[in-house]
Amino acid sequence: MRWLSAALLASALAFAASPSLGQPGGPSPAERQAARGLADEGLGLFNTERYAEAFERFSKAEGIVHAPPHLLFMARCKDKLGALLAAREHYARLLAEQIADDAPAPFREAQAAARTEKAALEARIAGVTVVVASGSSAGLSLTVDGVAATFGKRVELDPGDHRVAVQGPGHPGVERKLRLADGQHERVSLEGVGAPDPLAPPTDEPSPGGGVAANVIGPAALFGLGALGLAVGTGTGVAALGKASELKDLCPSSPCAPENESLATSARGLGHASTVSFVVGGLALAGGAVWMILDPPGGAATDAPVEGRAPAIRSLALELLPGGLRLRGAM
Repeated sequence: MRWLSAALLASALAFAASPSLGQPGGPSPAERQAARGLADEGLGLFNTERYAEAFERFSKAEGIVHAPPHLLFMARCKDKLGALLAAREHYARLLAEQIADDAPAPFREAQAAARTEKAALEARIAGVTVVVASGSSAGLSLTVDGVAATFGKRVELDPGDHRVAVQGPGHPGVERKLRLADGQHERVSLEGVGAPDPLAPPTDEPSPGGGVAANVIGPAALFGLGALGLAVGTGTGVAALGKASELKDLCPSSPCAPENESLATSARGLGHASTVSFVVGGLALAGGAVWMILDPPGGAATDAPVEGRAPAIRSLALELLPGGLRLRGAM
């Protein structure tokens, strides 16, 4: 019979309350009688399915006088409340006890019942295993119902609702809620939370098109600047020629009249601007061509020199000097 009968429990409590079993310094007869009263109340509450109150009575009785039936009914109360892990602890405590051969029969029967019931309870304990679907779990922390857990290791749980949470620096928190039935084991695989594996070998392969893009932007900018310089030089040159032609018509012989001095100044300014624009445009075009030759598109971006190839240009600068312009590059 799975449940210890009320008659056997009463018999066990009678033994526990008997002064003849007392040891010097042990509970007094009054304390033993109080323990029996609490256990009687606990049994009544258990039979009316008031398991939380029944556990409290049996726990108090055990605190006054130890008796194996107290532990048995404490385990049964927790079982009925769905707290299987706590029930298993009470069963294990009872089974670990050394009960003498001459102990009251209800004491030995309580231990035998605990052995059978614990074996059945083990199969009903649920569990969850949390893994990271890709990458590494390095730097991530895992909790199950707020308690720290280990990735890839089964966490035993009572049946019911549970919460799995993963957090880590640089990663948004991930949370999963699940409901487990009796004996159910769930494997939770989390996507998109794996941190880079610090033990993984580094890759030297450039991303597709990455080297080409890096090696084209610089020369393209210089070619664009060169084209703009030539366009400005051409425009200002045409304007300067127009001003010079107009000035020649007004001043066929030198010196020119003072009222035409502004026209002469404008023609000279446009001429200088055209010259500078042509110089800048030409240097930019030349710089772009040099860049393309020394660091052609598609070359791998690397700081290490490659045998048989000039070092890659990292930057080009156009400097205005007192005596002219200078194009300076850095490898």
